[in-house]
Amino acid sequence: MAELVACFILTTWLLDAFNVVGYLWPSGERGSGKTVLLHTVAEMAYLGHVILAGGSYASLRDLAEYGATLAFDDAETLSDPRKTDPDKRALLLAGNRRGSTVTMKEFGPDKLWRTRHLNAFCPRLFSAIHLPDNVLASRSIVIPLIRTADRQRTDADPLDYEAWPHDRRQLIDDLWALALAHLPTLHEYERAVNDKARLAGRNLEPWRAILAVALWLDDHDTHGVLRRATAHVRDDGQQETCETGLWERLEALSVHYQRERSDLESGDLTVLVIQALCYCAISATCATSATSPETPSEFVFTTDQIVFFARAIAKRDDRDPASISHWHIGRLLGQMRLQRAPRPGGKGGRRWRVTRGDLQRWTAAYGLPLPPALAPRASGASTSLPLASESSTGRAS
Repeated sequence: MAELVACFILTTWLLDAFNVVGYLWPSGERGSGKTVLLHTVAEMAYLGHVILAGGSYASLRDLAEYGATLAFDDAETLSDPRKTDPDKRALLLAGNRRGSTVTMKEFGPDKLWRTRHLNAFCPRLFSAIHLPDNVLASRSIVIPLIRTADRQRTDADPLDYEAWPHDRRQLIDDLWALALAHLPTLHEYERAVNDKARLAGRNLEPWRAILAVALWLDDHDTHGVLRRATAHVRDDGQQETCETGLWERLEALSVHYQRERSDLESGDLTVLVIQALCYCAISATCATSATSPETPSEFVFTTDQIVFFARAIAKRDDRDPASISHWHIGRLLGQMRLQRAPRPGGKGGRRWRVTRGDLQRWTAAYGLPLPPALAPRASGASTSLPLASESSTGRAS
């Protein structure tokens, strides 16, 4: 995690080389060090500013124009669209991609009004106890923090420059010179990340600049300073130790992060429905395994079955199952372009046709693990359903 934050700091100095940048969202209970982390990053980042979420829209707009690193402390309201200034929220959401601008009218010396385009592309950090909403979460990397009993860390103040292990002013000067010397070559590494990374699309975007910096540092690590002995578990369950570079460690972290996103981000109904469809497919595979050893390539589910599993998953993840209605699920399934299957005798609830290829495509697009029973050419996989002990026609316990 320290390497991740360090690479993020470097991206703030090399921002002009990237087309998209992710946000950091430190989250944790009171006293977990969220504000300290924000100050630590701001003291080393390009034009770092720790500001309150109540800062005016005009001031945020001007700082974004300079490409400053904006660190929002106590950003609780920013995760709630209903409590946030719509102009300020639009500035925050649009500023992760190059070319994002804010238009304003400016009165010129010739006494004529002209339209001016201000740059909104700049790095951002947010600290909050609450997790970000779905839109901000897709642009952010959530960093979970907990309290520590290490007095050396709890008593450390990033604003006390005499306590720094290195001279901060010299560090800032070195970062400035480093960016000027290597900025023209960094864009090539961003393209290389698109080819080498296992993630793709929206899941890769918050990580792309960080991984590009890691790949660039590895290429210039002629003395092996960034090489580390890393232990990992193989597929057969045995543990082995191998030497890895910074790129390998952070790329593996980006993949592992996708498996924990459901715990680190607020609930996304689309993700919930995809998980429910996977469980429906496993349930259907269980029912047909006695007569056919192969996994069916196509399934037909009723809305009731999908809602049942969606509520069971929500209850397992400490969410409110009552908020998941048949109307919301049916509307979302229609937006996902699922084909409707004919109803027997034209009566009964709606039925939806889903193929195994659909499930494989959706889980890959949203960074979800694909159950082994639904993997390509999978057969005889585990058929256990850890959500509820009743059939899909019953009620969630």
